[in-house]
This record gives sequence, C-alpha cells and structure tokens, in this order.
Amino acid sequence: MIIAVAGGKGGVGKTIIAVNIALLLKDKGKVALVDADADNPCIEPTLRSIGITIDKVEEVHRFKPKIIEEKCDLCGKCVEVCPEHAIVLIPGQRIMIIETLCAGCGCCSLICDRKAVLEDKVVEGYIKKGRTLNIDLLISELKPGEKRSYVVMTKMMETYRKDLEKYDYVIIDSPPGTGAGVFSILKNSDIHVIVTEASKLGLADFRKIMKLKDEKLPQKKTIVVVNKYDLNMEVTEEIERYCKERSIPIIKIPYSDTIARLYMIGKPVVMENVEERRYFEEIVREILT
Repeated sequence: MIIAVAGGKGGVGKTIIAVNIALLLKDKGKVALVDADADNPCIEPTLRSIGITIDKVEEVHRFKPKIIEEKCDLCGKCVEVCPEHAIVLIPGQRIMIIETLCAGCGCCSLICDRKAVLEDKVVEGYIKKGRTLNIDLLISELKPGEKRSYVVMTKMMETYRKDLEKYDYVIIDSPPGTGAGVFSILKNSDIHVIVTEASKLGLADFRKIMKLKDEKLPQKKTIVVVNKYDLNMEVTEEIERYCKERSIPIIKIPYSDTIARLYMIGKPVVMENVEERRYFEEIVREILT
C-alpha cells in the first residue's frame, strides 16, 4: 500500500503527519518512509530525537555541456535549439554557457554536427538511504544552489520503484504544489492523505489539489486532514462542506502547543503519552478501513 501525504500549500504539517503515521504502521508490517520534497526535506529533523542512521548517499547528476572550442565553427545551431536560452554566441569569438540557466536537456550536444559539445556532469542533488527503529528511509535532497528539485525527486522514485514494492506500507511525504512531480506521486499511490490548514491561502491551495484529483484521479481513496482547524472556523466549515458533499472522511487537528513543541525538538507525537496522538491514530484507522 502506497500512501501519499500531499497538500497544495507548504508548511501545513505534511511531514509531521507522514512521520507519525509511519511510526504507527511500523508494527503492522514492513514500512518505508519517503521524503520526496527535495527542496525542503524535513523527515531527518523531525526524527532527530530518536536517531537516524544514513547508510548510503548517492549523487544525482544532470548533463552539463562542455564546449570543445577547437572543434566549434560558431555555427550557432546549439544557441537556436537551447530551450532555456543558456547558450550565447559571441560573434567571431566563442560559445558561452550560462550554467545557472542550463536545464541539462542535451539538445546542444545532439544538434552539433562537429561533435564540439561533449557531455560533462554536474551534481544536482542527493538520494539518502537510511533507517530509524523498524522504518526504512529514502530521502531526496537538492544540492544548495541548484533549482531542479523535480530531477532529484524523479530520479529517486524511478531508481527505487521496484524496491518500494517489497514493503507493506510506503508513506511518501510529497512536495507542496500541484506540479508534475506531485501528480506522478498521486497517480502511483493507493491512498491520498490531503493536508491543509485553516487559512485563506490553505483553502485556495486545497481547492487546486482537489480539482486535480477530481479531474484526473477520482477513483483514489482520499482522506482530508485540516491542521490548526480552530484558527479560522469559516475556512474549516467550507472544507467540511466540500468533504461532506463527496463523502470524504475529514480529520481536524486543533492548534496545539504540544505538537509545536515536540516538532521543534524533533520528537514524534505518537511516541509521547499525550492526548494529541489520537488524531494521528484516527488517520491510520481511516487508512486501514
């Protein structure tokens, strides 16, 4: 069973929910917890109090063009085909690559008749494999200064797709938004836990991701979690109406100093004897129903 924890807006508590449901499921089967938010991976700090062992770190590379100036006749074909406008022709002098714009597509190398554009590599990010307690971890992380988190996340999911099939439960902490990467995760998941918050911005992004699901993945089982629901009851009531009309189970988590404090020190809620753990237990009951 693959469980995607997603939400249009960042900062709504996806990682807290993903970590805590993984901990609750670890005694029910073999569990993998995947951090697909390469821009801002948060699973490691969220679990730091119980300790994480990182066994392996792999580099994710992308194509980087290397111009062999003695072969280049300054024809300009590579400039014309570059979709990112990352190649500049200085007439009569040389070809210049603007590395911060280069997407690594390789079109320049393919179009060059003189083989003057060779393939070099640049590190885009990292894939980490580790474990904590009885949970295996898979974490994507964008290299500082790079910007193509989708490349890192996609590489991780493609590389380890077969390995993840061996688990009873795979919990994926998805990146925010409704882009291609998020859609791919939702498409290949069995259950969607959609997390939002009681704010106007949270509501706007909730509508976006639910529209995506309604139009493209209406058959997938969905659970909605409204975090800090008591901060704006008008927004919460609108989300409740939406879920009631579609018979979608909804779980409301109030603002909690306890949850905030435990998150700050890296302690999962369900490992503490606190009242708030019942909300995460309710999410797991809905998942297993």
